[in-house]
Amino acid sequence: MRAKSSSQSYYQRFPALSLLGMILCFVLFPVGLANLGLEQVLKLKEANIKENLLAKIANSQSLVEQFNDNEHFAHFLLLNINQKLLKAKDPQKAFKTLKSRIQKKYPNSFTFIFWDKNGNQIKALSDEKSYGYIIKKTYQVLKKVSESLGNWDEEYENLNLTSLSEIDKELKLLRNFLGKLLVSYQLRFPWLSGRLGKPLQTSPPGPRSRIWYRINPKFGFLCFISDEFVKSKAGAAYHAPQKSRGTTRSTVRRMAFHMISPDRRHHF
Repeated sequence: MRAKSSSQSYYQRFPALSLLGMILCFVLFPVGLANLGLEQVLKLKEANIKENLLAKIANSQSLVEQFNDNEHFAHFLLLNINQKLLKAKDPQKAFKTLKSRIQKKYPNSFTFIFWDKNGNQIKALSDEKSYGYIIKKTYQVLKKVSESLGNWDEEYENLNLTSLSEIDKELKLLRNFLGKLLVSYQLRFPWLSGRLGKPLQTSPPGPRSRIWYRINPKFGFLCFISDEFVKSKAGAAYHAPQKSRGTTRSTVRRMAFHMISPDRRHHF
């Protein structure tokens, strides 16, 4: 009773101080804890935003470097065609459309030869219709190369690149058609993943200085690439609009600005 009476007497004697204590315990302290928690959340969001921003910038720079080299850009374009053909119900119909599209965008740059699943040349889809025997032999050799490299899976990054020296004798017959500079070990270039993938140079600068190929179970195609395309600014021109449509640095900064509380925006 005395304790209770003493407590009541204290409240009566110091009502303002008691009220201040209650506010401190039940209002300001919980709000402070909540604010501290919110501060940590905001810091974490800032760190994530900055990390994503740096990743986007690094990726953008990587694409610029990659597409400035038109050998890699050609690899990117032709690999994209192959991927779409693999998914197509009718690869020949899809190839006709894709071939027309790339040749219209980059005239006099790509010359194609297309084979069906049996290795028969589809002349309606091929730009080179002469040299029937050599074209047939080219398919057979490239098929053997593809099988020695392993069954290609577009999503499989590591490829077992076996020795191609056993086909050197057969390649001698094809050098008059594919190019005097054709070397067996370079046939692996179109199969390499990432920035290592590229066409192989088989001839001096000219309309058919490089080749790129794919032989798949349901179709196959070979593409000659002109030196003029390789020396052009096609890759850089392609990347520019892609970059403008993507999330730029300023866009990311604006996103970060709105996600961070007003009193912390100056920290970013």
